[in-house]
Amino acid sequence: EPEPEPEPEPELAETAAEPPTETRAETRAETPRSLGQAEAARRALASVAAPSDSADPGSSQAASAESIREALDDGLALLRRARDAARDAGYSPAAMVDADAELAAAVTALRRASALADSAAGESPGGESPGGESPGDSSSSPAAAAAAGNLANALLARGRLQRRLANAAAREEARARNAGIRAGVEGAADYHAELADEFLVLAGRSFRRALVECSNAPGIEPATSPGATRALTGWGAALALRGRTVFEAGDPESSTEAAALAQAAAEKYRAALETPFATDPSSTFDDARRAGTLMDWGDALRLAGDATRAAEGGFVRSATGDAGGGSGGLEFFEQAARIFSEAARLDPAGCGAEANRLAAACEDAMRDGW
Repeated sequence: EPEPEPEPEPELAETAAEPPTETRAETRAETPRSLGQAEAARRALASVAAPSDSADPGSSQAASAESIREALDDGLALLRRARDAARDAGYSPAAMVDADAELAAAVTALRRASALADSAAGESPGGESPGGESPGDSSSSPAAAAAAGNLANALLARGRLQRRLANAAAREEARARNAGIRAGVEGAADYHAELADEFLVLAGRSFRRALVECSNAPGIEPATSPGATRALTGWGAALALRGRTVFEAGDPESSTEAAALAQAAAEKYRAALETPFATDPSSTFDDARRAGTLMDWGDALRLAGDATRAAEGGFVRSATGDAGGGSGGLEFFEQAARIFSEAARLDPAGCGAEANRLAAACEDAMRDGW
């Protein structure tokens, strides 16, 4: 069911990303004919393919702290408005399409801000490295980290919204099939699922880049800056959503890929909980925030368990009775149950009830798998 997914307000320090995977820019050439989305499809494809990761030549040479801040503020204002529109769209495909157009505008603005920040860092006295430093080290700056992180947030929001559109299209296709009607709706769900995957890949890459910027930028203190933690949790979210989208295809080959993506997402959440900011007792990463990240980690492990079980056809225990290699996902459910229980312990008044419910669901899944 496509649910409006509330997301936290973006902040300039937000950051994160994705391993170097080839994008599918050759996404379905034909546009879907249902849901009145032909124009939205054209805009979406154009925004994916647009080489907009560089600033205008004239503006890049004149990039200043003020111009970068203005570009970031403009992009964030557009992103907040687009997120509100996506949340308020509910189950209306037309409203979701309109919200996606607003998210596309936010992505364009934040890409410009990111390019301005990169050009300013590269032209700074310590930024150019004709002889030795790597480009990743020389171009780092807090502004570049902030721009990359917020661009990733916008791309992640577009991926989520395209998933909702894919679900809406799938329901429409099912109704048409059940009624024996061929009304030109075929392919719309696949189209939006492919677009969702494309945006999530791009979001992951931008999250990764922001993570690198946070690690290398002068003036960023890891113990007090939440950038790396946010980068890793955002990266995990992008990977988990990709895994969920792939898993919904429902075949063993897709389940294997979904399990790999879910495991990668789980690893990002684990790493986020081990960042200096998350482990510093004096930081603002309190028990409620830790519990929230644990919930995301547990969800990723549950997906890994479901997908592995679907790919391998059930649970298998070793001769000693322990879960081992080829265990059909049992080890993921076992770990998820422990993580959900820890989340419930840390935040009993917040996510406690839901965490306990999910821990019990993991226990049920382990019993049902035999």
